[in-house]
Amino acid sequence: MYAKAAVKPNPLLRNGAYGIVMRGVQKCTRGCSSLRGRKRLPLCCIKLDTATDPAVGSGAFPLGMLNEIVRARQNIFAYNVTVFKTAAVYPVVFRIKMVDEKRPVTMDVMDSMTTVANHNVIDSDKFYADISWDKYFNSSAGSLEIVEKMSKFKPLKYIADVNGAATVSEAYLVKEFLQDNSNPDFEYKKFINTGGLDPYKSFFGIEDMRYLKGKYLYPVVSVDDLRNMSEKRLKESSCEKIIIGGMTKILECFYDKGEYLAGKSTTIVYGYEHLKYITALLNSRLMTFYYSTFYNSMSLAGGFFRIGAPQIKELPIAMPDDENVIHEIEQYVDEILSIMDCKGSVNDNSRLQELYDLIDQKVYQLYGLSNDEIQCVKEGR
Repeated sequence: MYAKAAVKPNPLLRNGAYGIVMRGVQKCTRGCSSLRGRKRLPLCCIKLDTATDPAVGSGAFPLGMLNEIVRARQNIFAYNVTVFKTAAVYPVVFRIKMVDEKRPVTMDVMDSMTTVANHNVIDSDKFYADISWDKYFNSSAGSLEIVEKMSKFKPLKYIADVNGAATVSEAYLVKEFLQDNSNPDFEYKKFINTGGLDPYKSFFGIEDMRYLKGKYLYPVVSVDDLRNMSEKRLKESSCEKIIIGGMTKILECFYDKGEYLAGKSTTIVYGYEHLKYITALLNSRLMTFYYSTFYNSMSLAGGFFRIGAPQIKELPIAMPDDENVIHEIEQYVDEILSIMDCKGSVNDNSRLQELYDLIDQKVYQLYGLSNDEIQCVKEGR
């Protein structure tokens, strides 16, 4: 017997969201003597892979397996088994019980029917106050402690302006104005998208940038064309800002002093005097660790993460009381940018790694991580 769950174009089941699928489970329990008549029934919660289109097909979860899991475990847990093989959908099964008081919640992620991959006990006050449950599924207790420690700092949205760089309609308008020109005789802005940047680095004039089926080595947009398209985007392109890639394996943030128009799928951060300091924090190993843990459901196939303005706004930013610390980190960033602007040598690459490590160490200190926690971040646990 199977508990069937229809997969239909439901917004609750898209974009990595979790939706409770009850109809199929209820239908099957009516014919199952082991579950019929019970007050507490298992519910099947489906998490869809955002890299595929979930709007087609249907699948089934073996009810015998469901019964065995329910009998074996009394808490919330996730079972890693492929249900819809072609759609890469993974089920999370909840056993829900009405209680009169709040209790600590145990959440287990299973590697198999008998092996627990992750075991987390969440304090009741934290669990009921926090709707971002996805971080509990594939995270160790150590990583959750780091995330909790970092979450006490002020979100970026209270420090700087953060928004998406372009709408879909603007993306197609830019395509009309985009030129590949290494020596334009007009006032222009360089153009950049997710594929055209790395941490601290632009590939303008270095590698071809792909954009809406076109390739550009020197992508530029006339200021006059940009003004006709959007005064707002012209103003944003001319200001000091951070440009952040939209689908990457790590946070990739490029500091721009006002030369670039950022394309669709990127996020821009602006309106703060210490943007180089913010760039260093966002490009640090620790911030990628935080993002991949806190926004676990934003993960895509191949190890990529979907990164957008709503998530960037919420990233915790440690602001030291001593401005000398900010200036010291900004000096590291200035040196990195200087090396990036020149054709690098082996010695330059070695120095870059030293600077990255120095920034990482400073960031660990800013967020108050212990040696064990630093090791946890380095190992990606």
